[in-house]
Amino acid sequence: VLLSSIKVRTLKSGKILASCLAEDKTGAINVTIFDTAYNFYRQLITEENIVILSGKISEQEDRETEIICEK
Repeated sequence: VLLSSIKVRTLKSGKILASCLAEDKTGAINVTIFDTAYNFYRQLITEENIVILSGKISEQEDRETEIICEK
């Protein structure tokens, strides 16, 4: 997938949380990347970079479906 709209923020706990949009020919999905995964893959998480994602699908009634990357 192609990454875009990357936003990185530091939580009160000091941990990093990144969010971005993953796009391919079929559509787009929001992605949340937690501290451990972000620190490990930091150099790959850049605008317009093509990556393979691994994570859990989060489907909640009050939010859009997204991919959660924790490791």
